[in-house]
Amino acid sequence: MAISGYSGTLQIKRLGIKEEMRILLINPLENYFELLDEDISLQKVKLGAVDWVHLFVARKKDLEKQFAKLGTELSPNAIIWISWYKKSTKMVKYITEETIREIV
Repeated sequence: MAISGYSGTLQIKRLGIKEEMRILLINPLENYFELLDEDISLQKVKLGAVDWVHLFVARKKDLEKQFAKLGTELSPNAIIWISWYKKSTKMVKYITEETIREIV
């Protein structure tokens, strides 16, 4: 069962993922696909062939490393979505929106 957000729009649609897209997940949540849609199929692709990237980070140095690696191997048309722990979580915060803007 796909989960919708406060707007009633499915998460997969809000993220801009389309059925034909080839996606790359870096450090995803364990239940990532449950949160999006049960019917997603996976296939291996070479990094340069990826249409959409979802990068999960908790520390600035991890973001710098992963983003630099992606920047040298993705086509200019690829979409990169970055997720980090928000201030509302009870986890220690190492990344803020300002950190993302500084690096990206």
